[in-house]
Amino acid sequence: MIQQESILRIADNTGAKSALCIRVLGGSRRRYAGVGDVIVATVKDAMPNAGIKKGEIVRAVVVRTAKETRRRDGTYIRFEDNAAVIITEQGEPRGGTVIAGIKHRIMKGDRVRVIRGNDRDIEGAVLEVLREKARVRVDGVNIRKRHTRATEANPDGGIITFAAPIHVSNVMLIDPTGEVASRVRTRLEEDGTKERIAVKTGNPIPKPQ
Repeated sequence: MIQQESILRIADNTGAKSALCIRVLGGSRRRYAGVGDVIVATVKDAMPNAGIKKGEIVRAVVVRTAKETRRRDGTYIRFEDNAAVIITEQGEPRGGTVIAGIKHRIMKGDRVRVIRGNDRDIEGAVLEVLREKARVRVDGVNIRKRHTRATEANPDGGIITFAAPIHVSNVMLIDPTGEVASRVRTRLEEDGTKERIAVKTGNPIPKPQ
């Protein structure tokens, strides 16, 4: 959840990069904000010559939280970071574009563990990463059946089974050294390359072969 002193990424094209939450709007006793709530924040970092300057006080609506958010259907969703979009006093976005992408650091071939849902605790290899939709297909997870018509390649048709995509927030990367599921951060090496690091163990996670 977002509270006073929380740092958020700015997910729009106003030129602001990050902001510090000053106050959660919605009542004097309101301490925490979730997705869809409005906060008052100060810009901590901004691009040069941007329309918004560092230190400017702005209003923003929270669009992503690292803390799980419960949906109406009972499922949960969480993101890799806390993010917000800067808005006007009338509630309109100040930027023309909202950046909806999620940096989840999961690649095709990684081993992951499902952390919620019907397939919880099942482990498997990532078959496909759908970055624009923030979803992944995992071997042996979320198995579906589909009837297919007869084609030249498959004259008999029939029923096929396949792994349907699930949201990336429902899986956690496995550290191959300790076989522990962990959140992942990125470390910038001296030569400029980036390396994935398991938060729980501190071990580097190599790229899948």
